[in-house]
Amino acid sequence: MLKKIVTTVGLVSVFGASTAMSADINLSAATFTPLKVSNETIGTLDKTSGTGVNLGTTFFDIVGNDAALDIDVSMKTGFAGAKTGTADYFIKVELTNAAYAAGAEAMAITNPGTNNVRSLNAQQIVATSTLFSGGTVGSSSAIYQFDISEALTSTVTISASFNSLATNGNPTVKMSIFETLTEANKAAGTAVSTASKQIVAFTPGTKRTVTPGVGETAEVSSAFKKFKNGTTTNLLGLMGKITHNIQASHFNAQGTATVKANIYAPATTVNTITGDL
Repeated sequence: MLKKIVTTVGLVSVFGASTAMSADINLSAATFTPLKVSNETIGTLDKTSGTGVNLGTTFFDIVGNDAALDIDVSMKTGFAGAKTGTADYFIKVELTNAAYAAGAEAMAITNPGTNNVRSLNAQQIVATSTLFSGGTVGSSSAIYQFDISEALTSTVTISASFNSLATNGNPTVKMSIFETLTEANKAAGTAVSTASKQIVAFTPGTKRTVTPGVGETAEVSSAFKKFKNGTTTNLLGLMGKITHNIQASHFNAQGTATVKANIYAPATTVNTITGDL
């Protein structure tokens, strides 16, 4: 569930909206700006308990959405030369500050830019992968074994899907290719290639702008019960306003663009005024 927060607001509030584009996260890219998830939307009921080395740790779930908060990841093999099926290879997925919220999902190995009868989304399938070990709910690593059906080069793409992810803050996904299971099982095995990125950053989804009231003066003659602005005396005085906007390109924990209903409840919001009155 999404959690609404109580926030300090002014006497007048206005909201804007945010939009963002979606694409799989390329771990092999030179740079990547983590996707922004509004920390106000993390729900206390949507959580995963850690298992194994994560035992005793609680992770909060975020939901992937291929049309919005796309947390699927990919990497290039980085092979120096064509690799064939003469040897087995293993792919290790490691999560930092995160765990699997659901069992590890399918992994695709494709050659972008080609298309034939074995195509998947206009990409030629050049190998198949099988979950070998790990990837259970609450764990933070999985090892896949893949069988090569034809020569693989450095441009072949390995993609791992995440329909949801459990995290306790700013998760990082690392994918590595190993020639042997022995190396894959090591804490710091020698990899053929590896790629890693922080994929999500949790930050406040609201942006507040405070505008103080101008020229309001409490009248002594009315026992300070009326306000004077210029030559006009009013029973009510505008002390100021706060304009609320949604931060640009923000998502909620359910995988869609953050909107005011996710983080602001007008009926239950508390107005707090501080200072000498």
